[in-house]
Amino acid sequence: GVYVGQGATFIMNDGSIINNSTYGDSEQKGPGGGVYVGQGAAFTMNGGFITENWSQGSNTCQGGGVYVEQEGTFTMNGGTINENISTGNGSGVYVADNSTFSFNNNAQVINNLRQFDDNVYWAEKTENIYLAANAMIHITEPLDGARAGVTRAQAKDAPLPIHPRRRSDRCDRLSSNLAPNPII
Repeated sequence: GVYVGQGATFIMNDGSIINNSTYGDSEQKGPGGGVYVGQGAAFTMNGGFITENWSQGSNTCQGGGVYVEQEGTFTMNGGTINENISTGNGSGVYVADNSTFSFNNNAQVINNLRQFDDNVYWAEKTENIYLAANAMIHITEPLDGARAGVTRAQAKDAPLPIHPRRRSDRCDRLSSNLAPNPII
């Protein structure tokens, strides 16, 4: 996979990040199966695929596809994040507290799966983008064919923390293109 260290920048224009894994247990966390964006680091995805990656172990194994550490930035201008698996939150993308995820153009975060033990049986659910309590989604360009589902850490009835930068109608476009998990 890709590790973007503290304060570093990585730009992905095409290609694939595929079939990587991390493992964590109660002593050690294992987030970011495909990509780990460190504190204060920036990852920009303009195209390509992040697919079939795993973040597995205890429930701290978040971000099967991408994990964005506190104060990190992930800008997704295009490409697809799909078919990633985690045993913690954010099977496609996990956005930690005080981090930013920019979602633009025709980017797609779809068909990512969280597997977990609910104390009765092993369960699965679609979980594409997970926003921690103080994480933000920014829309800076029109969404043209974009698809994703968003789960957030706060109460279900609270509005998504979406901050369009240019035109006020971006929120309307977002609500028609970003659906709560799962996408129907």
